[in-house]
Amino acid sequence: LWRVTLSGQAREVYPTASAARILDASADGRLLVHQGTDRYDSHVKAPGERGEHRLTGGLLTALSEDGTRALLYQGHFPNVRTFLEPARGGSPVRLGENWGVALSPDGKWVLTVGSVNGTPLTLVPTGPGETRTLALGSVEQIQVGPSSWFLDGGHVVVVGTEHGKQRRGYVLDLVGGEPRAITPEGIAPIPQSLI
Repeated sequence: LWRVTLSGQAREVYPTASAARILDASADGRLLVHQGTDRYDSHVKAPGERGEHRLTGGLLTALSEDGTRALLYQGHFPNVRTFLEPARGGSPVRLGENWGVALSPDGKWVLTVGSVNGTPLTLVPTGPGETRTLALGSVEQIQVGPSSWFLDGGHVVVVGTEHGKQRRGYVLDLVGGEPRAITPEGIAPIPQSLI
């Protein structure tokens, strides 16, 4: 890691042979640096329970509206697996190989992405049913997050780009049809995803 002043003077502040991240910097110039491997655990306290417990399925992405089920994923692209696990304990149910990013308000569907650029965008049932790939038309480089789902359960909001244009927000009707732009170019209506 190097420190560079506004006048262009540079000096090495932390030599390392592996990846390092600056987490914080103090006014007096001291740095909080992370180096090494991250380990993630997810813990949950279901409604009515006295204490929390560790989820076994992976890293928490979303909770069901009633707080009884947790959407989790394991791995890194391209080897990602999505699980739905009871918040009160029990075995996780594997839902597929893509990254589950959002759980529908009724808990019946999971919105998943299959690559780092957010495509394909699919709906995976949490019970009986068929997985569906959503039509994206000319929209590419999709970003989605846990807050993507509309309360009506029939629409999701995503951030995407069309070739040669800046990113913007789109609404997808889950029954079908092309994505509809809802923000001007350069405006993202949801936070960046974890992808």
